[in-house]
Amino acid sequence: MKAFPSNFLWGAAIASYQVEGNITCQWSEWEKANAPRLASEYIRRFSNAPNFEKFLPEGENPDNYICGPAIDHLHRYQSDFDLLVKLGINSFRFSIEWARIEPKKGRFDREAIEWYRNYIRELKKRGLTPIVTLWHFTFPTWFRDLGGFEHHGNIKYFEQYVRRIVTELKDDLDIIITINEPIVYTLMSYIIGDWPPQKKGFLRALHIINNLASAHNSAYKIIKKINPSFRVSFAKNKSHVQPLNHNTLNHVSVRLQNYIRDDYFFDRTRRHLDFIAINWYQSDSFDATFIQTTQPRRINDLGWNMNPADIEFSMYRLYRRYQLPIIITENGLADEADENRIWWIRETITGMRRAIARGVPIFGYMHWSAFDNFEWDKGFWPRFGLIAVDYQNNLKRTLRPSAKWYADFIDRQTRTAPKTRSPREF
Repeated sequence: MKAFPSNFLWGAAIASYQVEGNITCQWSEWEKANAPRLASEYIRRFSNAPNFEKFLPEGENPDNYICGPAIDHLHRYQSDFDLLVKLGINSFRFSIEWARIEPKKGRFDREAIEWYRNYIRELKKRGLTPIVTLWHFTFPTWFRDLGGFEHHGNIKYFEQYVRRIVTELKDDLDIIITINEPIVYTLMSYIIGDWPPQKKGFLRALHIINNLASAHNSAYKIIKKINPSFRVSFAKNKSHVQPLNHNTLNHVSVRLQNYIRDDYFFDRTRRHLDFIAINWYQSDSFDATFIQTTQPRRINDLGWNMNPADIEFSMYRLYRRYQLPIIITENGLADEADENRIWWIRETITGMRRAIARGVPIFGYMHWSAFDNFEWDKGFWPRFGLIAVDYQNNLKRTLRPSAKWYADFIDRQTRTAPKTRSPREF
């Protein structure tokens, strides 16, 4: 199989709210009101997971669902970056917190902007290529009060934020993700209704999707006007959806799901993409009733099935349809005991190699996550990190065995990789 090029982007990822701590935004206010409910629902939501009893003390504790200081990355980012260097990675995906940058409408916080400027420069000083996300689920409370992305007219506020922060940081940026997982945000907030603002309704959700597509397209134009050489996309959560068998109706079900999950949004943004960014965690088998129909052989701490090599089919499908280079911006698993993470990364790499052999241009892989962190409505108990965080012992960081394996793999890969095109040339 073809090897990865010497300048392939090997990295890890985080999101600001999940690690920085002490952020006031729409999510921080929502979680305080909903923490007791989330704690009471733990058994119902996760009793299918293999180790749910192990995490029962955390899962049933309302404090688990309050982010608070998170892992205090806000104050420890330089020492955290030193740990990243030990991973041997050459790139790092993170997000900028809109609520820090613009805590009040039209008032941009100079101190916050300078913090992120220094943050990026400290990354680059250590040889890490920054991959920045401008919006990762959270936003200022004033934007929430205006209706958030429910109103098309509010897109102008997102545009103002994008214009300001990219203008300020333009000398240190290259790869920019405008929006993280627009379909997941809409599904969880407006269809399932588990996330803020918990306003369920199909027509409302469709309106949100269309507004997020417009927001990305506008952001893309703004960013390209600031610097045409910036590479811009959004991050799309992608699962491999396959039919249970070759029954015609099952195939129709899968095609329809692929359109709803992926193509509807991509078709509205495809002319404003320089590459495709994939967040990939699982694959599903469905019959004609749109119900998952197979029992997974292996599942992680959250009860999600684990078929990591299936990432090959997701990348191949998207490349065949949209003909754009691909980077994996998130990929990982909840695995507190670190029993499956090495296997997961190895199988994912196998899937990537197979996709490359089929002609798919892949230029990077970001593991989710660099550190254990706050996992939204699940709180702190799921452990996704290559680097463990001890919440009972001053947030002490420890490299898991899988992190050391990943570092060794990157070192071997870098030493043996062929000289080939740079990611920019894809």
